[in-house]
Amino acid sequence: MSESSLSRFRVWGLVALSLVVGASISAFVTISVMNNGDQTTDAGNQSRFPEAENSNVQKSERSTGEITERHTTKPQQNVVTPAYVDNPDETWNSLINDDIDDIAQLSALLEIAEVLVRREGIRALAQIHDSAVDSSVHDTIMKSVAQSAALDDPQSIFHAAMSLSRDVQDLVLPEIVKIWAGSDPLVAFDAISNLDKSGLRANLLDTLIGAWAENNPQDIFDSLDLLPERFRARAEELAMLAIARSSPADAVRFLENMGDSNKKRELAKTIAENWAKSDIYGALNWATSSQFSDERTKRDILSIVIRELADTDPELAMQTALNQPLYESAFGFESGLEEIVIEQVAKYDLDKAIGMLSQVRPGDTRIDAFNSVGRELVLNAEYDRALLLGEQLPGDERKRYLNTVLSLWAQEDPDNLLASIDSILTTPELKQQAAGTLLAHNFLNGGSILDTEQVDQLSSVMVEGEPSVVRMEMGDLDEGSVLQRAIEQGGTVFFPSTQRTITSSENFDPEEMQKSLQKSLEESLGTLLKDIEALGGDVEVKTEVKKSDKEDSD
Repeated sequence: MSESSLSRFRVWGLVALSLVVGASISAFVTISVMNNGDQTTDAGNQSRFPEAENSNVQKSERSTGEITERHTTKPQQNVVTPAYVDNPDETWNSLINDDIDDIAQLSALLEIAEVLVRREGIRALAQIHDSAVDSSVHDTIMKSVAQSAALDDPQSIFHAAMSLSRDVQDLVLPEIVKIWAGSDPLVAFDAISNLDKSGLRANLLDTLIGAWAENNPQDIFDSLDLLPERFRARAEELAMLAIARSSPADAVRFLENMGDSNKKRELAKTIAENWAKSDIYGALNWATSSQFSDERTKRDILSIVIRELADTDPELAMQTALNQPLYESAFGFESGLEEIVIEQVAKYDLDKAIGMLSQVRPGDTRIDAFNSVGRELVLNAEYDRALLLGEQLPGDERKRYLNTVLSLWAQEDPDNLLASIDSILTTPELKQQAAGTLLAHNFLNGGSILDTEQVDQLSSVMVEGEPSVVRMEMGDLDEGSVLQRAIEQGGTVFFPSTQRTITSSENFDPEEMQKSLQKSLEESLGTLLKDIEALGGDVEVKTEVKKSDKEDSD
């Protein structure tokens, strides 16, 4: 990129690093790249942060029968004949060494593997594990065969598998335990509890309780007193979640006595997700009448139900959303649930979604709703309709909406946006927004989007001293990736927070830590910063290290 194109816009970034160095510390790093003489603008209050949420419940593992399909050029051949019963080793070796993808002959491989295990016992899994089978099907075969072998006598198969190597154990023992959980979970619990290896013991107990809960959650409740106390809460939690998935209406009764707000929210969301799929109106009645003291939980379940309802009854979904108050996030932004309705409807009926926009409440909700429609229009290459839609918004909101549209347009079809600057984009302000977006997109992708002539063309569109502004997401600094995606969000370029953790048992000095942090960041960004400085840009890196009020328990 030429020096002139760089000097036309500025980049401002904020990276939040969470540090643990003998105590909990937070650090904020400001990176400024601007026109000479420009003043850096604080974007911290102009960008919206999605609230991060950590699930406290592990999801059930996928069935071992599920595999990721990939394109194959050759169809599966019926290579398995009765002869393989007498010569399974020879047939196995023939299949894994032919020129056909193993995934295309998975069924045959599974049959032969099961024959090998029936003939030689569980030790045949070691042979299968060490053979040159494609990685795409290796784990699937091991897990499936282990489950089949465990159907008749999981206890004996489990003990036999304990003699296999640790790599094989890690693959097959959880599958054997899942089968065992369906026939005699308490005996399985005792056997696993007596294992010497603590890591293996903990993993298998977790697998057992999860499978037990899925197979028979009521049996979990009936057996709680038989379990050691330290396992009861986890077992009860998984049983409640299992009931929430299979019979969500019946799981509602568990919510009343739950004290942990995070676990209560997770259970409520699981109920909402599954109830909405099986009985949307029953789920809606529950979600709108439930008295949750936690506003976030109430909003979460309403969001889930309204999103599902929008697919079948968008008018009722919109009315339900409008009946709810605006929700204020932890960062002070207010939004209504109707943006969810618009987002969902826009995926299958853009005209209907556009017709519903007039019902959306003003402010952040309206901007988000318009952005959802604008994104779908751009993805459908309806660029002129996307631009025209923005004319329904007042000035400030219109600029933010157009920033989103132009940024996505630049990502999806930069050549088309470049060609449209003189044809579709009619105002000088809009031309400058588009030019700035393309220049920023090109710059942050290493100059791979535009050639020199195009850069000069766009630079001539820009007004001297008038910065183009784009909101960006920061990638992993250690990998040198600055841009994951670009979202034009008026006012300044903003990099949302990136969480980092550094652990040390030594005492620390905040001043020294700040120096170390700044040096580390400058080294991470070294090449980028040098390139910008070489092109005449100003670069400022600031760090601040402070102890937080609450120490990190980790």
